[in-house]
Amino acid sequence: MIAGLRRVFGVQEGGSTGADAPAGSTAAAPEPGAETTAYDFGGAYAVTRIFDQLGWADPIRRHLRGTRYRFDVLGNVKVMLANRLLDPSSKLHILEWFEGVYVPGVKRQEVTYPHLLRAMDFLHRHKDLLEVAFARKLMTLFDLEVDLVFYDVTSVYFETDGPDEEPGSTLRQHGYSRDHRPDLPQVVVGLVMTRSGIPLAHHVWKGNTVDAGTVGEVVRDLKDRFGIQRCVFVGDRGMLSEDNLTALREAGMDFIVAHRLRRNDAVREVLPLVEDALKGDEAVAEALWQKRRFVVAHSAEIAAQTRRRRERMIQEADRFIDEKTTKLGMQDAGIPQRGRPATDEGTLLKIHDYLRDRKLTRYTNISLDENGHVTWKANVEARKWENRIDGKLVLETSTGDLPPAEVVSRYKELADIERAFRTMKSSLDLRPVFHRVDRRIEAHVFLCVMALQMDRVMRHRLHGAGIHTLPTRVLESLDRYRMIATDLGEGRRRVAMTTPRERQLDLFRGLGVPRPGAKEVDAGLTSDAGL
Repeated sequence: MIAGLRRVFGVQEGGSTGADAPAGSTAAAPEPGAETTAYDFGGAYAVTRIFDQLGWADPIRRHLRGTRYRFDVLGNVKVMLANRLLDPSSKLHILEWFEGVYVPGVKRQEVTYPHLLRAMDFLHRHKDLLEVAFARKLMTLFDLEVDLVFYDVTSVYFETDGPDEEPGSTLRQHGYSRDHRPDLPQVVVGLVMTRSGIPLAHHVWKGNTVDAGTVGEVVRDLKDRFGIQRCVFVGDRGMLSEDNLTALREAGMDFIVAHRLRRNDAVREVLPLVEDALKGDEAVAEALWQKRRFVVAHSAEIAAQTRRRRERMIQEADRFIDEKTTKLGMQDAGIPQRGRPATDEGTLLKIHDYLRDRKLTRYTNISLDENGHVTWKANVEARKWENRIDGKLVLETSTGDLPPAEVVSRYKELADIERAFRTMKSSLDLRPVFHRVDRRIEAHVFLCVMALQMDRVMRHRLHGAGIHTLPTRVLESLDRYRMIATDLGEGRRRVAMTTPRERQLDLFRGLGVPRPGAKEVDAGLTSDAGL
């Protein structure tokens, strides 16, 4: 049995024993009858070390001065952040996860469900100042100058039943769902990122907030709270409105925004001015229209792919429509048809639903004629316009010093924020949200953004070390580096570490985190920290 435990835990014979074992030591196998527990350690250790390296503990401690908290707020924040990166779960399930994890320096008895919620309330109460402090630590660490910011929004849905727990909880509303869950209440989350992909700030709005209505508040916040007086603001098509552009100009910020390609007067006027210059495989051209600068990019490859896919779908739709209308004609001619008799109204609805579900309604005009019969024809003008805009990207910018290709390149970097949202929603479990109280909803989003910031830091460090594994996978691998505690009775405890594999040592180095030493393993053991 003892030999089996050695194999399972990777513990070698001999070595030092006791709570004062040196860094990376191995320990003798557990004694017969002794109670032995293995704790996941490597991942939580890496997260807490990076947390401390970022200097995030300092602003938290500063805001804790003079308060009456009777528990370890900072420790609970670290536990929630580690859980979000290692095994994201609800606050109740964190306690189950924490039973098998050793978080250095955090006393196990300090982490309870009420303490987790109160730590969330602390984050919410000081969010405006903490977020700025965290961001400045990141900017200093990476020596970043904020001369370009990217902004986008997403929606985050809830899976809760019943009304909100407190009066005044107004964030949860139904609205346009980017997760295709219009049946569920949601909130809208806006994220501002630097050109290095580091989240700078975030906002949470009611679930029925319109994207374009958020820009003015974000711009004022960047100027007032972060002291950013001038930079280039990059936003997607949903951000474009004259009010937003005016707000950006008044704030002294330049902008790069994309225009919608359909039903857009500016695009219809600008395209003829540049089309002759967009004949290559990858081409960029610019034009002035009404004293506004436009940059248009064209990709022949993307245009061809888009056109082939659209034409295939239109051909399938034409066959579907022809099949349905032919059945009506044969039925009217007295030729028996399989199935229930069709009506013109019912057929019209089926065709409309088919086209709507495939986003093809603009390409075909379908209606009932004066005799009540289904009639349809191709929308030739719409199909011609689609051919013109295939592979096109139309940008408007107030910058006069950036070359056209640079403008396009800057805008395409906005895709990084979309990847950030995907990371938050999938790996970090931003949604679904289970909280019902506004302050807890906002604190949950704040924790996810903090986790995303740390994810980006880890990604930068790993890539710099030539390691292109996702941070979540790295932490998962490091979690196999375990701590083994043996209760010897009478308050005595033996602590040992599994033998790290060379790959794990490489990952620690890639993250810029030293191999755990005795002080990290033993920190606070005499007071039951983490055990």
